[in-house]
Amino acid sequence: MRDLTGFVETRQQLLSLKPNHRMNWIGFAVAHHLNSDGSKAVEILEAYEGTLDDDYPPDNERCESLLEECGSLERAIEELHKKESKIVDKLSYKEQEVSLLVKLGRLEEGAELYKALLSINPDNYRYYEGLQKCVGLHAENGLSSSDIDQLDALYKSLGQQYTWSSAVKRIPLDFLQGEKFLVAAENYIRPLLTKGVPSLFSDLSPLYDHPGKADILEKLILELEHSLRISGGYPGRAEKEPPSTLMWTLYNMMLLWVKLMRL
Repeated sequence: MRDLTGFVETRQQLLSLKPNHRMNWIGFAVAHHLNSDGSKAVEILEAYEGTLDDDYPPDNERCESLLEECGSLERAIEELHKKESKIVDKLSYKEQEVSLLVKLGRLEEGAELYKALLSINPDNYRYYEGLQKCVGLHAENGLSSSDIDQLDALYKSLGQQYTWSSAVKRIPLDFLQGEKFLVAAENYIRPLLTKGVPSLFSDLSPLYDHPGKADILEKLILELEHSLRISGGYPGRAEKEPPSTLMWTLYNMMLLWVKLMRL
């Protein structure tokens, strides 16, 4: 069993012997952190920072993370904002900031920051999940028909901004039903069959566990296969598809039937 109390005492003795040694300060703070005394660890790091000259290189001790662990969220976000100019990784800065905003219940600010993050990476599923939480439309809460309509409108708006994003087209398949699901699924599946994306089946696999959606997807893939075989193109389109599109459609149809135990 680790003697954390003894570790704290040892680190304190080392700091007393060499107080000008940076790692002794950090080691003393880490010892308290491991000993479940995050508040003391923060005090030590702040005391250490007070000994530094103003022109000392930017520190990376991340007091805000310790403050967050201690539940001092307001102080954590203040500390984060204070260090903004010193933090080079701006993406991590924004992710940490939005995490604190959500924990503080500042959801409107959180929603705006998640939208800013999506403009940087519109294929990050965590950003969409965070945005849904901020606007009160997260699946864990249970979605009413009104919620689904609002989510549909939200993702259509995001889809217009990020037309190249795969995530913004895939996520609505999890909450849409009926005809809306069919339209969204067809718009999502067609380009991936054309490109020959091997992971399409595993991507859609969670949907096959939903009886209604599994039936719709089976019918959709059969219709696409029939159209490709007869006309060489997708239904309602004059453009011809390459022969590989039919191959990938047959491949996904086979995997679907295996999943549904129809082979």
